[in-house]
Amino acid sequence: MCLQVFIERGILMPPGVRCCKRHLERDRFRDTSLIDITATHKEAVVTPGDVANLLQELRATIAKYKAPLNFDEGSRLKDKDYYNLTG
Repeated sequence: MCLQVFIERGILMPPGVRCCKRHLERDRFRDTSLIDITATHKEAVVTPGDVANLLQELRATIAKYKAPLNFDEGSRLKDKDYYNLTG
């Protein structure tokens, strides 16, 4: 959840932050709840370990999603999709 807020809103949330279940859907913030989150401070103190953990979480999240265009290996796109992209 904290990573979702950072990616979608650019807000760092402190470890251990909690919220009501009504704001969540499948362990993610609902869009309406995400909009309501605001930063209370313009600056935050983070440790090198905090930054390393954030980067590791980002890498793990990115690794879950493969880009549809990958010219080094087989793609999930069909010939028609390539035609639509390139004309």
